[in-house]
Amino acid sequence: MNDRQTDWMAVEWRPGALRIWVMDDAGQVKARLDGTEDTRALGPEAFEIALGGLIAGYLEDDAPTEILIAGDPARPGFWSDDVAGRKVPCRPVEPGSAVRVAMRDARLDVRVVPGLVQAAPPALMLADTLRVAGYLAANEGFDGVLCLPGARSHWVHVSAGEVVSFQTVLTRDLTEGSLRAMNVEPMDATLGEIGLASMEDVMSRPERIGQKIGSNAAQVALGNTSAEDSREAVLGAFLGLELAAMKPFWLGQQVALIGRDGMRDAYSRALEAQGITPIAADEEETLLSGFRAAR
Repeated sequence: MNDRQTDWMAVEWRPGALRIWVMDDAGQVKARLDGTEDTRALGPEAFEIALGGLIAGYLEDDAPTEILIAGDPARPGFWSDDVAGRKVPCRPVEPGSAVRVAMRDARLDVRVVPGLVQAAPPALMLADTLRVAGYLAANEGFDGVLCLPGARSHWVHVSAGEVVSFQTVLTRDLTEGSLRAMNVEPMDATLGEIGLASMEDVMSRPERIGQKIGSNAAQVALGNTSAEDSREAVLGAFLGLELAAMKPFWLGQQVALIGRDGMRDAYSRALEAQGITPIAADEEETLLSGFRAAR
């Protein structure tokens, strides 16, 4: 084995973004790879080809490399019925629960980490399942709520090492869709006075969010507001809608935030405005801890 090769790999693949960590047998990162392949447009065979091309320099010709995958390819039905989400309440991952899937390339020993499924209300959590597992591995005995902001934000109630229930919210999709309709380029926005005021307004009168977004669109068209202020106002509005809906999760609870980019900071400020001081966790290390727990 040369210096570029590896003992195993951890792969998170979500729509439009790919992260690969090349690991040694002790679970330490030897290398990190990034890509932009979109699994929504790929079937299993095309996925194998795309993945194989990206990691070819870290594979051995005479022995398979163990590859743990979480994210979009773990969605039910992508590989086969064998990869099905585990039903809550349950532990987020169990050692050895990853499902081996067939590969044409004998160098790839691919195992998919199942996500979590909730029947009522319906909810599905894929890669964030590993973040939950990683946080609980590092914070044994934590009892409270994990908030995982992202394209699909999750609010997860955990107790006694298990996921009791969770909810999925599409705040980022709603924010970006509204901004594009205004011809404003979506970007990470801060949550300052404008955003917090917008959030509080929607929390008190959620039925008026459509009118509020419409007024903001008019302000943009008339040149009465900047793109930056518009981003902040729209993000604040949809965060207000999310916090109002998720109030049973965060009110009076210990909340830990696991996220990255400006979204984590925005959620932190939003929660602090409600009197909640969230615990911050490193997103990447938490995810890798989850991969280690799943082996």
